[in-house]
Amino acid sequence: MFDNLRDGILLLREDDLLFCNSRLCSILNIKREEITLAQIIKKLSATKNPTARKNILQLSRGHQFDSFQFEVSFFPDTTSTLEIQSIEISFMGEETLQVILSDQTRELAVESELFDTLSIFNSIYNAVDDVVFIIEKSDLTLQSSNLAMEQIFKIDRASCKGKHLWDLISERDDVDKLITEINEKLPKTGALHYVFDMIRSDGEKFPALHSISEIKDCKKKVLAIMWIVSDMSHNEYLNKVLAEVETRYQVLFNRAGDATFLIDFESKQIIDANHAAEEHLGFSRMELIGKTIFSITPPARQKSLEDVWPSLVQKGSQSVRGFSLTKSKVEIPVQTSMVVTKFGSRQVVIAATRDISQQIVIEQERLRLEKLEAVRQVTGGIAHEFNQPLQGLMTIADILDLKKLNLADQQPLIKNIPPLVNRMDLLLNRMKGIVRLAVKPYVNADEILDFEQSSRYEQMLIIGSQAKLVGLGTRVGQARGMLVETVNTIRKAKSKVLKEQYDIVVCGGLCSLKKNEEIFNEIKEIVGEKRIIEISKYKKKSAVLTESELIRIIDDILA
Repeated sequence: MFDNLRDGILLLREDDLLFCNSRLCSILNIKREEITLAQIIKKLSATKNPTARKNILQLSRGHQFDSFQFEVSFFPDTTSTLEIQSIEISFMGEETLQVILSDQTRELAVESELFDTLSIFNSIYNAVDDVVFIIEKSDLTLQSSNLAMEQIFKIDRASCKGKHLWDLISERDDVDKLITEINEKLPKTGALHYVFDMIRSDGEKFPALHSISEIKDCKKKVLAIMWIVSDMSHNEYLNKVLAEVETRYQVLFNRAGDATFLIDFESKQIIDANHAAEEHLGFSRMELIGKTIFSITPPARQKSLEDVWPSLVQKGSQSVRGFSLTKSKVEIPVQTSMVVTKFGSRQVVIAATRDISQQIVIEQERLRLEKLEAVRQVTGGIAHEFNQPLQGLMTIADILDLKKLNLADQQPLIKNIPPLVNRMDLLLNRMKGIVRLAVKPYVNADEILDFEQSSRYEQMLIIGSQAKLVGLGTRVGQARGMLVETVNTIRKAKSKVLKEQYDIVVCGGLCSLKKNEEIFNEIKEIVGEKRIIEISKYKKKSAVLTESELIRIIDDILA
């Protein structure tokens, strides 16, 4: 039985071994038959305790005393680690020495581990944001609290020790009921949770979440109660702000004038829709939720919507024109603005759709009025410009009709008729060449056509280096549809026709061949050198010009 003990036990009478268990032999690394008082004293002399060393010295001199205790560290054998022994030496009866060696190596290791654990627990205990109370179970008095106590309750935690918890509870009328519930329910449930107000040292109330549990030892004996108080004032503020934001969103969403849809980006299903969307499409909100956007888009327009969808992620937002399909299968032209955003963990699209049917009608009416205004300006300008020569002709006619003039007196009046007619003809020709209108002020703040400032293409003759590129026309834009004539046609053209019909003669590469050079010289003689533009000067190579190149070069020259 004694050999199974953790402590080593030795009884000596002088050098006679009365009793020794195997544990003592293993601790001292001495065989049972070799144990003597001298060897015991030698082993125990390793202690650093001066009082113990003194007693051991007296022991070696035969001095007897009641008992003494000390600790000694030594290696039981060459392979083992250092062990710390608590040794009790006493005398039993006459000169009977009792030595008890208690191995405390494991106890100290456990104590060290426990100290580390307690240090970690204490760090966590003081680091948490919630207040942690350790409360005496019998009377609910505060035994200890963490640092959060001072931050939340604004009171020194040392001053709270021994106080009752209900001193910190706002509604003290319910304390008795609370204590009764804790005593009755806590042993059964193991934990309780409450929400009620607490009070700070300055009298301020704040909402708090209370978590109550029991602290038990290894034998499940209740040692104390742990009471955790979580300050919910910040959470209450966040909930209030969140509720305000949600209310504001719902007001904006539901009262928006445009039909607004909340659409899941992946599935393209409608998550929510506002009241304007119901009126716009004729569906109820519950009918719209769950539908895909393609179900409210005309089949012919769905492809364009599919093309827009992938680019939304890159751009973040996009505005497009399209059509909506109502419940009654009516297509409505719409302008849709889409924005991609996060809705919780989902990627969603907020689409605001506006009916632009009336806007299109207004635009069409505006264009019609602009066209009418342009016509009015043109006709007004023509009427104004034509009025002068026309009035001259009418005056001459009146004079010739009313007055009986002889032939000699009629001659000066008749001579004025051709210039007036030519002026009207010139205005008509100018009118044909106008491509961009300019206006000028007129009576009653109206505007009429300004012939001088309006841009126009000159009448021109285009001659290429080959017969295929010879053309006659009044606008560069008509070059593709110009009359195809040969060089011989140009040769046969009368000088009067060329000189009066065309303001500019454009020649392309005519000097590249001797034959064309002759034609070029003939034209110069007819129309004059100043009225000729030679395209070969604008082309680095003398290769034959194509029709498109010819048009481009002429556009550049006139620009």
